[in-house]
Amino acid sequence: MLNELFTTVIISINVFLLILSRVTGFFLSAPFFSRTNFPSVLKMGFSIIVSYIILPFMVFELGRPVGTAELIFLGLKEIVIGIGLGYVAQMFFAIFVSAGALMDVQIGLSMSQVNDVELGGQVTITSRLMDIFAFLIFLYIDGHHYLMRSLINSFSVLPLGQSQVINGSFLEFIGKLMEYFFISAITVSIPIMISIFLGNILLAFMAKIMPQMNVFIVGMPFKIFMGLAVFIISIPFMADLIRKMLMEMYKYLFWFLNIIKG
Repeated sequence: MLNELFTTVIISINVFLLILSRVTGFFLSAPFFSRTNFPSVLKMGFSIIVSYIILPFMVFELGRPVGTAELIFLGLKEIVIGIGLGYVAQMFFAIFVSAGALMDVQIGLSMSQVNDVELGGQVTITSRLMDIFAFLIFLYIDGHHYLMRSLINSFSVLPLGQSQVINGSFLEFIGKLMEYFFISAITVSIPIMISIFLGNILLAFMAKIMPQMNVFIVGMPFKIFMGLAVFIISIPFMADLIRKMLMEMYKYLFWFLNIIKG
């Protein structure tokens, strides 16, 4: 009886550490939770609380005590899984940052950059605006709740210690994710790109019929005005498009889990 109790306690500790590894890795890389204005102490405390809540449902997941070396190896695998989940979700916010950069290249604001402490570098003005806009929509649709649900459900889809970090289908998944990334970034920025393209045609036509007009001086403010006007008009449609793209995030999260499950 005492030996069974001791074994149960050891298994519980091992399972808790593995759960904590995945949860911590997720909070280190996931959108919203990984932001720099989210204190590290709060992240760690939140990770421990979430792991403790999950523990009763996973307490006999391993079924046997494991040695220290095996526990470390399994813990590293769980950290990689958590970080991978977070980065897959983070890629969807990178869509809107890239879309903003494409817009600024067309409008002529690509040299006007600001420091983004979240991304750790310089970004264009519209990129920063699109990132904030997408983040607000993410909170509006309770995306952080869906992220937490995805994390908790990941333990059912991919049980502890059963992952295959290197998998033959992983490269296919990365290719599909990058394909969706580029197509979505272009889709979001396409109204600006088309309007500026038509504006350039108009400027070329004006330069042809009025050679005395300095197109380079007139063109810059014209493209900025036109780009901002189209951006403001397209905001309601863009908001619905961003919402649909963010909801696609969860399909890719579970696809990622099924792939590394093997």
